[in-house]
Amino acid sequence: MVDIAQAALDKGLATIAGSLDRLIKKDKLSAEGKAQALSLITTSTAYEALQGAQLVIEAATENEALKVKILQQLDALLAPEVIVATNTSSIG
Repeated sequence: MVDIAQAALDKGLATIAGSLDRLIKKDKLSAEGKAQALSLITTSTAYEALQGAQLVIEAATENEALKVKILQQLDALLAPEVIVATNTSSIG
């Protein structure tokens, strides 16, 4: 997970942990499963951390200029076979 702010990364990990906790409460996930899932997530404030990724999901705010800038940075950094997805929902 990459963001320009460490605070946003911390909040993202906390949100994921909370979602996993809800699954534990519903007996759909064990505590060990939560720990394993969280251990697979790495965070960074540098796009270079994405090198070697096979899948990148862009999830920036709904700002077209920002999304274009991010996608251009990813295009320059990632291998051609990397799948890049976006969660854009309201840019017209």
